[in-house]
Formats: sequence, C-alpha cells, structure tokens
Amino acid sequence: MKIGVIGAGAVGVGVCNYLLTLGSVSELVLLDQNLERAEGEVFDFRHTAALTFSKNTRIIPSDDYLDLLGADIVVITAGAQIQQGQTRLDIAEINAKIGVEIARKIERVAPKAVLIVVSNPCDIVAHFITTNTGFEPNKVISSGCVIDT
Repeated sequence: MKIGVIGAGAVGVGVCNYLLTLGSVSELVLLDQNLERAEGEVFDFRHTAALTFSKNTRIIPSDDYLDLLGADIVVITAGAQIQQGQTRLDIAEINAKIGVEIARKIERVAPKAVLIVVSNPCDIVAHFITTNTGFEPNKVISSGCVIDT
C-alpha cells in the first residue's frame, strides 16, 4: 500500500511514525513544501526503521506531488496553525483554501486515493474538499467528531 502524508510538521511526522509501526505500508511519501524539512525527518525514520515492522517500507521525502502518483491513501496535515487566542474556526477559511488546493494537486496524480483530513478544522476542510474537487464524500475522511460544527 502506498501512503502519502502532506505536511512534515509535528502531526505529519507523528502520522508517519505510526504508519511505520504497522508493517503493511510498502511506500510512504512525506511531502512538504520545505524539502529539507521532509528530508531531515525521513533521515531520522530510516535510522529507526529497524526498530519497527517497516523494514521493507520505501520512505520518500518530497516537495513534488508527482511522487504521490497512484497513492492509495493521502493524509493531509498541512495548514495554518492555531495561534494563541485563536479557535479552529478562526483558521477555517485559510485551511479550507489550503485543503482544496492540496486536494486538487492530489486529484491529478492519485484520483482514486482516499483522503484523510487532519488539518483543523478537519470537518470543515473535508467538506470544502468534497464540494470543490472531484473527490466523492465517501473518499474524504475527517475525524473532528463534530468539535468544529
């Protein structure tokens, strides 16, 4: 299974760490607009892979959406962070725009992928993705648990 993670921040790195413990991921792409950041994180993953079930996982740092070609699942963690005094709703508009932009890029290279939206507010971002791209609602998952609505 090929999985992409968009965003090499704390959440994206945490998602990658978890995925590497599963042993069922054949290829893991960590994509970030800052390639050096993605490369640094992947460097660390490669050193710890022997301690996980991911001995055969190909881990790729990237800043190019073409590396997601044919991905089965893409986890979107990229977006504006909540600053002190802000709520999830304060960043909804910017993160919805970012989410749609990212989803459109994914759609070009992995139109059959399942998207998992983690960026806050994830339910709102997922809704905007399904209404502004060709991804069907059953292919876009978020887990806000109605926190944001």
